[in-house]
Amino acid sequence: MENLNNHLIPEKPREELQVIQKREVLQGILLFLGLMIVLFVVGSYIDLKDIKKYIEGWGYFGPWVFIILKASTIIIAPIIGGPIYLIAGPLFGFWNAFYYSMIGDIIGSSIAFGLSRLYGKRIINLFFSKGLVNLMEKLLSKMGTWKGLLYARLLLFTLHDLISYAAGLTKIKFLTFILISTLTFIVPVALSIALGLAIIEKNIISVIIVIVIILFILGIIYDISRRKKRM
Repeated sequence: MENLNNHLIPEKPREELQVIQKREVLQGILLFLGLMIVLFVVGSYIDLKDIKKYIEGWGYFGPWVFIILKASTIIIAPIIGGPIYLIAGPLFGFWNAFYYSMIGDIIGSSIAFGLSRLYGKRIINLFFSKGLVNLMEKLLSKMGTWKGLLYARLLLFTLHDLISYAAGLTKIKFLTFILISTLTFIVPVALSIALGLAIIEKNIISVIIVIVIILFILGIIYDISRRKKRM
């Protein structure tokens, strides 16, 4: 195992990190909006109930295939996990989709954390672009405590994979990492699944309600970011 101290770098200017954070979050939101449109169009031409019946025919293997696929979106960073959240509800129902997604995210984050702690930056350079690696390096000096990890999870909620790998390069304990990660996954996962269900069912009122809740939460996160910047 590599010496974790070798990965710690001096703290970068806070303003630079804020700019990177806003850019990454904006890109994530735009991607998510694009996925919503695609899901709406696909749902108009493809009956997901047929796919649901097909998956149900797999028995116990169906949920585990989904869980493994969801975990892989964090372990293998280029795989995008957003579409999986949106289709999970129509395929499994809200609560089953929520449980399966949470299990997948927790398993994927745990494996990413372990790989990073075991192999260091070698494994990270394999999966992430130079720009995201630079962002990770700016996060390292801030993520060695539970507060730093919580801050990173909240403000960079679209980058589950990067945060998981970056945390493995710090001295934070695994139990602390998995507890903070699990708690911060709950709301985004639930809202994403609810949004996917509402889109497929073409329930405009539910779509608006979920989007308003998401915007409200984003407003809170943005306010936290501004307050943190002034400190």
